[in-house]
Amino acid sequence: MIMDISRFQFRSARWTALLFAFALTISACSLTGSDESPRDGLDFRVEAEQRAPGDSVEVQLRNRTESSSYLINLCLSTLERREGVRWVGVDRGGVCTLALYGLPPGETARFIVSLPDTLTSTGTHRFTTTVERRRDNRRFDVSTNTFIIESDD
Repeated sequence: MIMDISRFQFRSARWTALLFAFALTISACSLTGSDESPRDGLDFRVEAEQRAPGDSVEVQLRNRTESSSYLINLCLSTLERREGVRWVGVDRGGVCTLALYGLPPGETARFIVSLPDTLTSTGTHRFTTTVERRRDNRRFDVSTNTFIIESDD
């Protein structure tokens, strides 16, 4: 039996070319998004190092990017307490509108949060908020630096 090798070589070359194109496409897609974290350029901060229940805290979200605009609502930020290696949400009460506000490049948004005077969870805390990048509608969370809540008792 005689085999026609030319057909096999042609098919093999075609499969090799297809696999190469597929691998190139996959690697190109992963390269375009791997270096750019959506959190880069956002600075979410609390200016307080220590607070007590009932105190007011100012949170600031600064957009240090040159071209990305975000949708935000800092009123919806979650107060979290560290428990071991986990962060647990703490009920801070209050009412917020569900509106989203624009945060253009180079701008800073500020919001005053009143800590409940009934707050019993002392220790290390932070705020976390969800932002949406306008150009691709990608949503993600950003968190502030940590601060301590201690009761005066």
